[in-house]
Amino acid sequence: LLSRNKAEPFLNPIVKCDEKWIMYDNRKRSSQWLDKDEPPKHCPKRDVHQKKLMVTVWWSGSGVIHHSFMEPGQSITADVYCYQLDEMMRNLAIKQPKLVNRMTPIHLHDNARQHAARMTVSKLQQLKLETLRHPPYSPDLAPTDYHFFQNLNNFLSGKKFNSAQAIKVAFQEFIDSRDPGFYSKGISELPLRWQKCIVVYTHISMCIL
Repeated sequence: LLSRNKAEPFLNPIVKCDEKWIMYDNRKRSSQWLDKDEPPKHCPKRDVHQKKLMVTVWWSGSGVIHHSFMEPGQSITADVYCYQLDEMMRNLAIKQPKLVNRMTPIHLHDNARQHAARMTVSKLQQLKLETLRHPPYSPDLAPTDYHFFQNLNNFLSGKKFNSAQAIKVAFQEFIDSRDPGFYSKGISELPLRWQKCIVVYTHISMCIL
């Protein structure tokens, strides 16, 4: 990937995608300063089964292309993901026609089951989307994880929602609050992260030898 980008930069056509659970209650238990022998103040623990809502988001260096919220109780299957891919491509043609008309979009997603299903592979071929090679279980090499969702977590920190609609409004507020360079910054970090991965792997290999 690093060699390919040096020979012919290909970051602009990359379309990133991933899913995330957004919690209704994003408040964190605060630390307490206590005197010696002073009992800690009671603070309710977070419910491990608290309500949450899943969002899937597609974006490029130019901005968000499409996002979709799952209905409560609904899970992302290959059928659902393929439908979302069609919706994303329709929005891409409207919001970023240059990416569709002059370049071949390059799709970057992880190895989740619905992403690797035969139906999904067939749909990607039908849509003429190249799938960027991506090491499994590598969020540090996925811009949606290390950039988009990390900043979303910071934005949601401390907030509590009482409805799915409130979460959707907050998500849109996050998108609207991003400056024009936010998205390009996230994708521009990829070559540096690829390089760091190579350095670490080389160091580990030398230690083993």
